[in-house]
Amino acid sequence: MIASSFKQFPFFIFVPLLLLIEKNILKIGLESAVVLAFSKIIGLFFPTGTMAIQVKQEFGERSLERLLGVKLPLYNDTVPAIVVVFGIICVYCYLKNIQAQRELEEHSIYIPLIAMTVLLCGFDSDPYWFVHLAPYVAIMLVYNSSKYKQLILFETVGMICLILNQFGANYWCFEPRYAQGMLMDKLLGQPDSIIGMETFIGYTRLDRFSGVFFAGFVVCLGAFLWISRPGHIESDEVAEIRPYAWLRMITNAGIGWIPVLLYMVSFVINM
Repeated sequence: MIASSFKQFPFFIFVPLLLLIEKNILKIGLESAVVLAFSKIIGLFFPTGTMAIQVKQEFGERSLERLLGVKLPLYNDTVPAIVVVFGIICVYCYLKNIQAQRELEEHSIYIPLIAMTVLLCGFDSDPYWFVHLAPYVAIMLVYNSSKYKQLILFETVGMICLILNQFGANYWCFEPRYAQGMLMDKLLGQPDSIIGMETFIGYTRLDRFSGVFFAGFVVCLGAFLWISRPGHIESDEVAEIRPYAWLRMITNAGIGWIPVLLYMVSFVINM
């Protein structure tokens, strides 16, 4: 199931980049049909009634349902938001005529970042899927190092908002009791009773503001994309990165370690 989730994402990067460099729609259609036909033919040689295939199909159906779940009102009906926004990205890439190698490099970095942003912000994804943003954000931080201070500010605040959003909306994923059999359990053992994330959320009421935190994440990521738009990307030979990187790591790790701290506090309370 993890492998299946990873295989879906490259499609949303590959299609816009393909349209960015290849304008012959007929050629794209024919070659895509050949690849699809070959894939179907190969699939005939494998059994289809296995449990693995059944799980894969069920997972694919649920993923598609969630992917198309967010709707936009249109006349007397609704349309999937992800289709509209992704379609706009594809049209932009098709109409964009690249004139120089530098311009191609900028778009090749920017398009995957904005595609993954739209994808992950456009439907109810799993908490760990946001890790797919990490490589593209990191590449842009280095490639647009002349604006590193601004970018790291919005990235840090945005990630703080995302962590708090996930704590509020999906606290069950971060329960300290899941440490059983892991490093903390081997080092400290299991406390008699554990202060869980549900208790923490009940006191802090993060669940009531999870939508607000996600809105903050979207705004910060939008600012990150605006600052790094093609034509405004510059790389400095020397950039002061280390102090800001340390601050970012300590801040986000400190918030991300709240479940671990709850696990350790549970020992103190049970003493």
